[in-house]
Amino acid sequence: MAGPTDRYDARPWPVGQSLWLLATMAVAAIAVASLGGRLSADLHRGPAAAVDATTLLDLASLPAGAEPGVPPGAVAPSAPLLTEHEARGRAALAEISYPWEQLLPEWTISFLPEQQGLYGLTLVPEKRIEIYVRPDQTTELLSHVIAHELGHAVDVTFNDGPDRRAWEESRQLAPSAWWPGDGATDFSTGAGDFAESFAAWQTDPQSFRSTLAGPPTDDQIQLLAELSAG
Repeated sequence: MAGPTDRYDARPWPVGQSLWLLATMAVAAIAVASLGGRLSADLHRGPAAAVDATTLLDLASLPAGAEPGVPPGAVAPSAPLLTEHEARGRAALAEISYPWEQLLPEWTISFLPEQQGLYGLTLVPEKRIEIYVRPDQTTELLSHVIAHELGHAVDVTFNDGPDRRAWEESRQLAPSAWWPGDGATDFSTGAGDFAESFAAWQTDPQSFRSTLAGPPTDDQIQLLAELSAG
C-alpha cells in the first residue's frame, strides 16, 4: 500500500493559490533569464572585463591622481632611486644626439662605479657598453667617453673592410691593423681613431685623443655620419 508521501494528488487547487503560483514561477523565470544573460556576457568579455557596478563606482570616486588599490592618504610606490654614477651617466648620455636606441637596439649601456685604469669598455659579444664614472669627471668628459664607446659599437655593427679602408683613406692614415694588438693603445689604431672621431662629432672635440690624426674635418664627419647610419 502506498504511503501518503508517494501519492499523486490530482485534486484541483483553489484559483487564488494557482494565480499566486503562476506569478511566482514567472518572477523566477525572469530572474534566471537575467542571471543567464549576465553570465553569458561576462564569459564573452573575459575575466578582466567582468567588472561589477560597485567596482566602477569605486574607481570613479578616486581623487584626481590617486592610484587604484592604494588607500587614501597612502603614497604609491615610486621607481627605484638612481645611484649617483647612474644619474650622472644618464645626464651625460642625454647630451649625445646619435639615436643609438633606434640604430643599436640590441645594445645596452651600464653606468658603474670607478674602475682603476678604465673609463669605459665595449663588450662586443654581449653587445654591452660599460662606463666607469669617476667622482671628479666632468659631464663633458663623461659624454665623450660614452660617445667613444658608442663609436666602437657602431663600427662593429655597421662597418666592414671596405668601409674601414674608406675611413683610413679619408683620414690619410697608413694602412695598418684596425684593432689594438701587441700592446698598442686604442688611440693608436684605426678603430680608436674612428671611435674618437665619432665622439668628436657627438661631443666637444677638445677631448680628442687619437694619435693618428687630428679632429675630423667637415667632410670626414659627413663620411662618419654615412658609416654610422646603418
